[in-house]
Amino acid sequence: MSNLEQLLRELRCDIKKDSEQSLKIVEERITKNINENIDEKFENIHCQIELIKKNSFEHSERILAIEKHIRYRNLIFFAVEEGEKSYEELENKILHIVTTDMKIDCNRSEIEIVKRMGKKTENKIRPIVVTFSTYGKKSQF
Repeated sequence: MSNLEQLLRELRCDIKKDSEQSLKIVEERITKNINENIDEKFENIHCQIELIKKNSFEHSERILAIEKHIRYRNLIFFAVEEGEKSYEELENKILHIVTTDMKIDCNRSEIEIVKRMGKKTENKIRPIVVTFSTYGKKSQF
């Protein structure tokens, strides 16, 4: 009986070792597969991030070019007294300066935007930015 018990113990130990080795091998395979999947997904995400960075840079460049193009149509007037209470009054003031003082033919439809620059302070006159509808109109100045 002792021999049989010994054999059973050895068999049990062998089975235990084999199952541990098999479990370890399966665990390594699963870990390897998981790591490969993570690496693949990380690479995909990295490629997408690089593409987004490239697109963002291109869009930033495009925005800068558009802003520069718009600024070509801007004209800044300095030393124009403040006191207007509305956009329309400011626009009328600029139209008066352009047509009367500068003697350039200009109507309301040729002005796109008129606005004061900066924050209003009591002792400083803010310049006025005028955006004309065309660069040709601005170049008359």
